[in-house]
Amino acid sequence: MKFFIILFLFFSSFSIAKEEKKVNLDEEFHLAIAIYKYKDSHREKIKSVVSRISSILEKELNSKFRVSYIDNVEDEINHYIDYDKSNIIIVYTSTYLENKKLLKKYSKSPFYISGEEGSIQYYLIANKSSNIKKLKDIEGKNFITFRGYNNYNNWLDFITLKELNTSYHKMISSSKAVYSLKRLLLDVYFKKYDFTVVPKNVYNDMLLLNPSLENELLIIKKSKPIFQDVLGLIHKKMPRKMLDKLFKVIESNSFKDEEENILSVINRWKIENFEYEKLEELESFWIEYKKLSYKSR
Repeated sequence: MKFFIILFLFFSSFSIAKEEKKVNLDEEFHLAIAIYKYKDSHREKIKSVVSRISSILEKELNSKFRVSYIDNVEDEINHYIDYDKSNIIIVYTSTYLENKKLLKKYSKSPFYISGEEGSIQYYLIANKSSNIKKLKDIEGKNFITFRGYNNYNNWLDFITLKELNTSYHKMISSSKAVYSLKRLLLDVYFKKYDFTVVPKNVYNDMLLLNPSLENELLIIKKSKPIFQDVLGLIHKKMPRKMLDKLFKVIESNSFKDEEENILSVINRWKIENFEYEKLEELESFWIEYKKLSYKSR
């Protein structure tokens, strides 16, 4: 009997502890953000930026603005859907696309943290000495790519599947993934690798720093400007007064000045909300890519 009493007290105290940790998502802002695919130094930079923005938001909103970082995507999506740990979530675009029906069902209109030009365009770039002039010429060549997330590879895979009826994985001689976007271009420029995929803004920025890049590099393909690194979602259960207050602060001039100054550290410039319709081209790309991938198996 004593054993059962102890057992009951243990689980009772455990339940109370859990209850104490429960957050009030109807009064407080709780953001969960995915940065686990970045290297440690960039993760710390992002955390610093997020911490500064959340401090400003907390002050302007006159409400708690908590931030947590996602390690397990599946668990965090479940917590978000269940509305028990977060009412705002920022995930990699691929995570959104893979779970879009579920996430849309439980979310209001999305937002993104964008660069100067809004949506991102990708360039397939080769060293001129590699003799890559068309997409088919990547056969037997060496590819360097970004380790942070799969958007770049997915687009490259999409165009080879669509135009050449094969995955680029089956065409190339070798590949290497690195964390630095600048290194992608520099390694191709110095002929360590034959080709890469980079965002348009990275190519343009590097060109301003080193105009001679243009003498050695050739743009083979350009994507449509439809991509984003990450997407943010707000839970549909967030009370209207909280939502209105949040966007009022984000859209205010005083916040925008601070926002641009802080976000420039990670080469981003604004937080922008939009309607799901703006993602239609990206979603269509993903659906077609998945169909092409399935057919090529």
